[in-house]
Amino acid sequence: MPESNHISPRRLIAVASAAWLLLTSDVGLAASPAIIAVRTSPSPTHTRLTIESSTPLKFKQLLLANPNRLVIDVEGVQLNNPLKSIGSQISSNDPLVHSARVSRPTPNTARLVLDLKTEVKPQVFALKPDAKFKNRLVVDLFPTHAHNDPLLALLVDDNKGRFEFVDPPASEPAHPKLAKASIAHAPAKPH
Repeated sequence: MPESNHISPRRLIAVASAAWLLLTSDVGLAASPAIIAVRTSPSPTHTRLTIESSTPLKFKQLLLANPNRLVIDVEGVQLNNPLKSIGSQISSNDPLVHSARVSRPTPNTARLVLDLKTEVKPQVFALKPDAKFKNRLVVDLFPTHAHNDPLLALLVDDNKGRFEFVDPPASEPAHPKLAKASIAHAPAKPH
């Protein structure tokens, strides 16, 4: 019987169905991580950028000067809407980040560029999924030259600016209970 290059409709449907299932299943997605969400959270002490993804991300980072930039190359991701929206996530009052953008320098790499207002010390790390979030790539930016007390900045941030300094009156000790306690427990002097 002569060989034919003809593919039966039943076989064509089976192959197409298998390809569709592979592309839409977790098995197919494992080969290509999907960006689920991008979040930024600036504060007086640092700025945090979180990229949430369906699978762990492979990344490389590079800190550049003149102008100050942090470049993060992420392998194997598509430029989807959450990732493309990163520029709109940067607030004008962010103390460290001026702007952000993404591009595709190679077919398999998404490049995230953070244009910085000042020199920073970046800490980039991955977090595994937990009950509330999937895989995360976290970018913490800390100013290289911190001008303020970090504890004070946290207190101000926690109180949303409603923080005032109150000096104790000069006639009273700063901590009357501590002063009494230290007097009460002072060792007796030998007579």
